[in-house]
Amino acid sequence: MYGINKNFDFSFLHNLELISVHFANREVILHFGVDVSINIISSISYTNAEGVCTLYEEDLKPSAENLLSLLWQKVELAEPISDKILSLTFSNNVIINIYDDSEIYESFVIQKGKKTLAVV
Repeated sequence: MYGINKNFDFSFLHNLELISVHFANREVILHFGVDVSINIISSISYTNAEGVCTLYEEDLKPSAENLLSLLWQKVELAEPISDKILSLTFSNNVIINIYDDSEIYESFVIQKGKKTLAVV
């Protein structure tokens, strides 16, 4: 909705371990250690270690198997690759791209504890 602020530093996500994944209708929440979460309400892509990419639009439930494979993996790199895509590279060489693809609603929200750090 807003686009990704190019000056926002996503490095606080580096070395955080994914400890749980929650699924709801049209929503996925990734929970990391130290009380950090990313609430995703947009399209995502999953690129496995072999480079095969799968895009999930609108219905995120089919992404469950792939996202669950990221449990206990650490974020090695978190960076915007455009003003509409946040890319997370995990320690198992999987890449998740989160897209800001809504003109009306937030596409994702990053929270640390009760503090909202980014709304896109």
